[in-house]
Amino acid sequence: MFAFGICTNPNCELSYLRVQTEVLEELLADVQKRINRKQDFPDLLPEFEVFKPFFQANSRCASCGQESLCSSTSLDGDEQTRKLNDLVRIAAELSARRILEHVGGDVVSP
Repeated sequence: MFAFGICTNPNCELSYLRVQTEVLEELLADVQKRINRKQDFPDLLPEFEVFKPFFQANSRCASCGQESLCSSTSLDGDEQTRKLNDLVRIAAELSARRILEHVGGDVVSP
């Protein structure tokens, strides 16, 4: 699985804090329902487009230049890190379903 970078800068437009994880969770649940019924889900793919910029293929954020957190790394911490850990898990699911794929740039290493 390719590791994606997630920006942790709270002031950045691509910060993990700006991602609507609830919407992503619902979309993933819809995809899983289709998979369970052995149905395709190409009509759902455009809904993921708005989230793709948050999962970057570089080791530094494309917007602010800060070093990105590798999506294959989970963090220990308080409630504030819960959302970031959710995105780490979601990135893995999106990648496994080939919804989110590496399209170029530097490989983000753990």
